[in-house]
Amino acid sequence: MPAQRIATNGTNRSLSPGSTVDSDDAQEEDAARQPSTKSKRKWWGKRGSQDDFQALHDTMQEMCKHLAEMKRQMHRGSEGYSFVGTGQNNELDSGDTANEKRTVYTRFHVINLHNVTAVSVDARLYYELLWELPPEKQCTRPPNGNYIDPPSDWSKEWQPQVGMDNITGEVLTVQEWLGVETHVGRRMAFKRWIGEGTFQQNFDFSEFPFDSTEFRITLRSHLTTKEVELVDILELHGPDARDAWLRGDSHTGSVLRVDKFQLSHYWRIHKLPEIRDTERLGAEPGLKGARPRIQLVVLGKRKAQYYFYNSILIFMIIVSLSFSVFSMPVRALSDRLDIVMSLVLSAVAHKLLCAEQLPDLPYLTRLDGYVLGGVGFLCVLTVECIVCATLFENQTAEFIDTVAGWSLLALWLVVNGFVVFLHLQHQGQAVDTLKSRAFPPMSTLFMMCIGFVGLWWMLRLVCMYCFKRIEHLL
Repeated sequence: MPAQRIATNGTNRSLSPGSTVDSDDAQEEDAARQPSTKSKRKWWGKRGSQDDFQALHDTMQEMCKHLAEMKRQMHRGSEGYSFVGTGQNNELDSGDTANEKRTVYTRFHVINLHNVTAVSVDARLYYELLWELPPEKQCTRPPNGNYIDPPSDWSKEWQPQVGMDNITGEVLTVQEWLGVETHVGRRMAFKRWIGEGTFQQNFDFSEFPFDSTEFRITLRSHLTTKEVELVDILELHGPDARDAWLRGDSHTGSVLRVDKFQLSHYWRIHKLPEIRDTERLGAEPGLKGARPRIQLVVLGKRKAQYYFYNSILIFMIIVSLSFSVFSMPVRALSDRLDIVMSLVLSAVAHKLLCAEQLPDLPYLTRLDGYVLGGVGFLCVLTVECIVCATLFENQTAEFIDTVAGWSLLALWLVVNGFVVFLHLQHQGQAVDTLKSRAFPPMSTLFMMCIGFVGLWWMLRLVCMYCFKRIEHLL
């Protein structure tokens, strides 16, 4: 018999004569040849092979890796660090060298300082980081220049991951570049950054206007102290270079462009900065360990001539005019009070004018203490005029008024002599000498003097009253 073809579920099968068709086996075989409904749902309605599934799986894994790396980079960028590359998949960081502690030499160049507030200062600066490349990891130097490789190639290189520590707000990066060059016969990688920003400060204006301060700019590494050390660039050139830099014969170390500072109109700036490393400054604690820091300190003293002649001297004249009341009779109380009250109002207005020269502070300055002490002095003078005119007879009142006038005049001369001494001392001190608080605050000095004078007069008046009562009884 000729071979018969039987169609089963749309497929042709050949049967030899005398053979039988196992219907169950045929159905299972046909079902195996067709994709199931579950498989169709898995492929979203599309047919595909196992190779296509494996390729899609590999692509998804690669995308997850890229997304994780982008998230890691965004997290580091949100912490305020301006560095390129993480150095985690670093082909150059193989072997024991990756775990060695590296020294990074730092150099600052401050171009401008301006806009001082109670808690910040604006600065435009340039800084340079240098670190030595091991011999087995030296990069080739092009024959036509001193720099190698564009910054995009540095994403695989080790970097110290240094950024601004006390920056507030956004950082304006003008330029940033990396490269390799030779320093003191050694191949060094470098990173240079130019920009500007607002830096947080911890000013103390309690000595205003005879105050001195420090303007600080701090760099901090994202790595730990076990991985990197931040030091001054003068450590690279040796002690002779430091001596030459201190004499002003070398510009190897950090530089201040004091002649370009807008701040120099109001402050006397020391020409050489102070560099404080982690050993002196202290490391900043972190989750993975302590992080190294290095700080540039600019020393400055305020130019106090403007405040002395326009605030202190004017207030000194206002209060000194109050002694004109002692030329009037003791019983002319209304005329005396008119003069004193007018001077009190002038003193209060002058105090408000002086307060506008400083930002809002939670403490008193020396200028505040001087002005408030002057207002208190006028109040004491007012009380003296009222007491002499109302509580004592003519001869006794005139005697008390005369003694009070000379006592208050001596007190006023002592206080103003102290103020002039502070001004002359501040002008004569060097800029690099930060004046300590060797003297009490002005308000404390005023209160002590007024307290002693008031106590002395109270005891004197009590004794005189007792003597009068005894004479009257006798």
